[in-house]
Amino acid sequence: MLALTSDWYWEQDRNYRFTFLAATGESGLQHVVNTALGKTRREIGGARTPEQVWRAHEAILERHEPFREFEFEADDGYGRWRWISVSGEPVFSAKGRFLGYRGIAREITSRKLSEEQAREAEIALAQAGAAIFSHDLEGKILSWSRGAEQLLGYSVDEMIGRNALEVLSPERDRPEFPEILHRIRTAASRSSERTFVRKTGEELDVEVWAYPFLDREGVRRGQVVIARDISAKKRAERALAEAEARFHSVVELAPDAILVHDNGRIEYANRAAAMLFAAPNPTDLIGRDFYEFIHEADRETVRSRVSHALRGGAIPGYPMRRIVAMNGELRVAEVGGAAIQQGGRRMILVVAREATERHLAERRLRESEERYRALFDVASDAIVVFDLERKRFVDANANAERLFGMSREELLRTDPVKLSPQRQPDGSLSAERAFDYLGEALKGAKPVFEWTHLHASGREIYCEIRLVRMPPFDRRLIRGSIVDITDKVMARRALEEKESQLRYLATHDALTGLANRTLLNERFRRALERAERYKTQVGVLFLDLDRFKNINDTLGHYTGDRVLEVVGELLRACVRTPDTVARHGGDEFVVLVEEMSDREDAERVARRIMQALAGTLVVDGRETFLRASIGIAIFPHHGRDADALIRAADEAMYLAKQAGRNNYQFYDPSISVRTTERVRLEGELRRGLMRQELRLHYQPKVRMRDGRVSGFEALLRWERPGFGLVSPAQFIALAEETGLIVEMGYWALREAVHQLRTWLDEGVEVRPVAINFSPREFLDPNLVRRVREILTEARIEPRLLQLEVTENVTMENESRSRSVMRELVELGVSIAMDDFGTGYSSLANIMKFPISTLKIDRSFVSGIPEHADAVAVTQAVMAMGKSLGLEVVAEGVESKEQVDFLLSIGCETAQGYYFSAPLPAEQAIQLLLNGVKPGQHPSGAGL
Repeated sequence: MLALTSDWYWEQDRNYRFTFLAATGESGLQHVVNTALGKTRREIGGARTPEQVWRAHEAILERHEPFREFEFEADDGYGRWRWISVSGEPVFSAKGRFLGYRGIAREITSRKLSEEQAREAEIALAQAGAAIFSHDLEGKILSWSRGAEQLLGYSVDEMIGRNALEVLSPERDRPEFPEILHRIRTAASRSSERTFVRKTGEELDVEVWAYPFLDREGVRRGQVVIARDISAKKRAERALAEAEARFHSVVELAPDAILVHDNGRIEYANRAAAMLFAAPNPTDLIGRDFYEFIHEADRETVRSRVSHALRGGAIPGYPMRRIVAMNGELRVAEVGGAAIQQGGRRMILVVAREATERHLAERRLRESEERYRALFDVASDAIVVFDLERKRFVDANANAERLFGMSREELLRTDPVKLSPQRQPDGSLSAERAFDYLGEALKGAKPVFEWTHLHASGREIYCEIRLVRMPPFDRRLIRGSIVDITDKVMARRALEEKESQLRYLATHDALTGLANRTLLNERFRRALERAERYKTQVGVLFLDLDRFKNINDTLGHYTGDRVLEVVGELLRACVRTPDTVARHGGDEFVVLVEEMSDREDAERVARRIMQALAGTLVVDGRETFLRASIGIAIFPHHGRDADALIRAADEAMYLAKQAGRNNYQFYDPSISVRTTERVRLEGELRRGLMRQELRLHYQPKVRMRDGRVSGFEALLRWERPGFGLVSPAQFIALAEETGLIVEMGYWALREAVHQLRTWLDEGVEVRPVAINFSPREFLDPNLVRRVREILTEARIEPRLLQLEVTENVTMENESRSRSVMRELVELGVSIAMDDFGTGYSSLANIMKFPISTLKIDRSFVSGIPEHADAVAVTQAVMAMGKSLGLEVVAEGVESKEQVDFLLSIGCETAQGYYFSAPLPAEQAIQLLLNGVKPGQHPSGAGL
């Protein structure tokens, strides 16, 4: 049997040394057989087999286990190494003692070399990006190479037995499966490009070589497939196609004319070339002579440049050439070119850009520059041009010479920094601030600002400057237009001084110089905030002079005013610096005592006041005796806000009067005298509103020069049963406090608008009617809608209605007030600012709101022309109104002297008892029809 096979038989002892070997003489390994006896397998094989392989094999031997096809290399005696495959099993005695091994061996050198070559081929193909696999005639995979694993992501175990078409083909190729299977069964070797799908789902472009394989009988059994990744090639082809398409698109869509000519004969032209030469289509230029489109005066020059390029020279630049279009029109173009190789021939590529418009534009620019220079020199503004690189003026016109008092040459030599004082009026350094503005202009902004310059004489010039960057933009040039606004600045400063004076007068009592209600409210707010923060108390003293009316009646109002001034000085002397003394109205004063630790601090102030008033006051040489009743309220015990605290102190003051006057009392809620009356009055007022006890009286606004009525102010009256007409002073504040004022306001608005309708229906030529609106009414979110509804309901034009609001209304919620006013004005209703001068009056505040009328408060009108403060305020208000183009109406006019003064300062319209008291509608209409006779109506001030 051994003679008939290539296998050896061998035996080993218990030390794994060969004791017997039998082999054929044809093996080629006779040397190994002859020298193996007494040696181990490792001693035969040597070091060519890796150490870890030997150790694994020897571990099996030590365990006395059988082994199969252990492969190692051995020297055949001629320096050639051969591969041997050995299989063996252990031999034991009858008693189970290990005796050694026996088995067979064979030479496998040819097989190993074939496998190595196949592996090397596979590795080479894998390194080249190729996958190798085979499948049967149905597509079932029979083998799967490592290159296939790497390229397509599937392992051998995942692919053996699966259908190659179903796994590797994209879904869209399924309809082609029958045709592919037909080729597998019939076609010879072939190559094609396919798309395979990787395990990740990614599609892959591959080039496939398919070779049929046959069995031993020559029957086709399947295919061997080699697939190579050609994705990069495909991407390159697509990129090339896209690049060619883009190039074609760029050339076709290029704004420049592009053409190729061969010795003048046009071979290619794009759309822009057709437009330049006025050809219907680019194809109409093909075959035409290029030179026929060049003006005869430029033709030889162009031919010469082309000849130079064909000899290998360059065609520099894009000179201007005259073009004769196919329609005979003469055009101008920038023409450049270069020699190119195409189809083995040397041709000329021409690029031309029409410059007819630019040529004309350059000519117009030259003309424009000449006109600009003329305008620059005669401009009404002073104009300078500043070079940021040189930090010098590089140009200046005649008005700049006059503004600075220097010649143009002197201005260009002078450091511009020296043309300004070291600091501007706001304290900023002139040099730093100037370069900030220049930097803004350099970035494209157009800053406009006020500036102080110096005349050559040294006097200051107030200017408005506008900066703008000017061409050419490769230079850092800034043009400055300068306007002398010195007169405007001086006028503004004078107005600001008047505003400052007006602000003081608006926050201080004109007679005593004490804080008025506006300033008192502001001090209240701050004091209560501090008290909340530091957990202290605030005292409020409400002081009323006892029987002050007797002084007015016996000594006259002038002496009464002097007494009030003296009392104000005494009160100031009784309080500390942080405390506030305010005149609340008439002979009433409020003292705000801050940072109190207990109520005794307020009590000490009250005692000091009582002591100061205990003596005899000498006023204008006359002795006067004064006493006061004082009510005291404490924050936070008697109220959390100013209104509540003043109200509590006021009620405490009435307790002091009831206690005999000339004393002070703390607020006691349990015995409040006025609260009950107020509650009762509130109930009566609510019932009066339901019972229609409210009335409107109309006081005319009169043109003082001719007595004609220009409009009416509708004033609310309450005809209370058993009491007659109740003074507004008794119920308006209560209505505002309780919220009734909103309902009463809309009642008054509807009543006034329907009265206008009645007068119109009677054929009367009516004038606008004004309605007063409180803060609660004005900030009602339904105001604009309800005004519109009421006007529509009565069919009254909005221009016949005017709404009067106070400054305090506008300042309580500035944003909301401005929005409401704007909506009303858009509706057609006009807005008047009432009691102007009693709040924070300023030009800035007025300008924020769309008002048309200012009404000077009666408290100022009553003091003209005798009191300087009242005169100053009235003049300031009149000046502000005129500067803004507003109508100014004086309230509370009661004498001819007041009328004469108002007319002298330009005030044309007034209202007051000098002209007429508020009248019922049936009497007011007579004034509208017949005019007003000044001085015919008795004074009714305060009603």
